[in-house]
Amino acid sequence: PAKGFGPVPMRLVSGKAPAGLEGALYRNGPAQFRYGDSLASHWFDADGMVHRVAIANGKAVHTGRYVQTKKRKAEQEAKKFLAAGFGTLGDPSYEVGSSDDVNAANTSVVMSGGEMLALWEGGSAFRLDPVTLETRGPKIWRPDLTAMPFLAHPKREPGGRLWNLAVGGLASGIPKVGIYRIGVDGSLEDFGIVDVGAVSYIHDWSMTTSKLIILVQPWISTAPRPPFINSFDWRPQDGMKVLIIDKDDLTKQRWVQADARAFYHTGAAWEESDGTIR
Repeated sequence: PAKGFGPVPMRLVSGKAPAGLEGALYRNGPAQFRYGDSLASHWFDADGMVHRVAIANGKAVHTGRYVQTKKRKAEQEAKKFLAAGFGTLGDPSYEVGSSDDVNAANTSVVMSGGEMLALWEGGSAFRLDPVTLETRGPKIWRPDLTAMPFLAHPKREPGGRLWNLAVGGLASGIPKVGIYRIGVDGSLEDFGIVDVGAVSYIHDWSMTTSKLIILVQPWISTAPRPPFINSFDWRPQDGMKVLIIDKDDLTKQRWVQADARAFYHTGAAWEESDGTIR
């Protein structure tokens, strides 16, 4: 269906639901892979569908809704793929005025201040009703940050504060990364900008109690062009550069040189008692 499905009761096929288990499990992922005989060129680019499995009284109810982005609405009307993406060339006639015109909102979800946000690395977070999953529109943290990218892998402190990066250099050719600091209530506490030295592909990052850690892999954009994967060159001679930033003062930075490495996701990071970062 164009908007999704459900809510649909799920059937228990074996076992027994633990007593007292109650809540909702959310997932997001690419879901629109076909228009007629045309298949998506890359699975990273299919429109996002957010799933909610609500669990209570030993029963589960499943709802799935497509995030109603501009990209999805335009392609649903045209009945074909239009937007360029990570591995999709796109239709040259499709007008792109900002990153949100190609936003697939298909990578992850996070709760922030009572709002459900569907995330994609190259554009805005999209606000959803956490119960019905209806799309409420892009999240605008501050007027001057409209359509500013919000990575799909934010990090949360134990107290609830959320940190995330804005990586927009691929389109601009500028090696700058934004840093969001978001309070427990979902409000933007601060937004800063740091220079990472190169327009590197940054999908994920890491964080300790006091430090932000940005891994600048030697997969570098030399000339932005669709599909975006064609914008990068692998330069192992540069190695992996690691930028370590103090959370309390973004101007306090240090660099560590490491061997060349490509990655998509990080594990946890932490600091030992002697200050060593693992």
